[in-house]
Amino acid sequence: MNIIDTIKRAAGELIGAKRNLDGEIETLRQRREFLHKSPLPKSDAIAALHEAVDGRAASWRESFVLTVAPLRDRFDEHVGTMLLESNGSYAKSGVVFPDPLYQLLAPVIKKTITAEIAAMEWPTVTGPARAARARELADVSKRILDLEKEREDIRVAARGVGIDLDAFDRDRDDKLFFGGRPTNPVSIDTARRRA
Repeated sequence: MNIIDTIKRAAGELIGAKRNLDGEIETLRQRREFLHKSPLPKSDAIAALHEAVDGRAASWRESFVLTVAPLRDRFDEHVGTMLLESNGSYAKSGVVFPDPLYQLLAPVIKKTITAEIAAMEWPTVTGPARAARARELADVSKRILDLEKEREDIRVAARGVGIDLDAFDRDRDDKLFFGGRPTNPVSIDTARRRA
């Protein structure tokens, strides 16, 4: 085997390694996009809404204590009327007074939310639940960064011996796109996957 064949084989291996990494990165990017955009499972959507109800109820409890303090601290014949008529805020204290129905009717609201969502049509393909989704997003993002670094290391090593790996992709792209390359990177990636 002569030196030219050895160089060709090494260049081919570098090109193949880079293209494999490109494919892995693209697959992970698609997964990350799916995780960002896919609907929650029905049970997780119900849990998220229940948490929101609980949050509003807790917020109401905290605000209620602060808002009712004037009744506890001193007599004011108008404070009770102001609390009931203020539509969510008590002007004297400046405390937001959220709708007390979340506190008073939380079990009924949650039961209604559960029944309504259970009756809804839901996508058959959903992403993972929120906790698992957050973990997987972090893992996928880290893996993409690792692979991009590995790909850059391959590019640098190839450049060190005089091989421009990106030129091979440009040559391949020129064969894929008659009349010039599109400027949209999504179109380029789609065409590369089909090739």
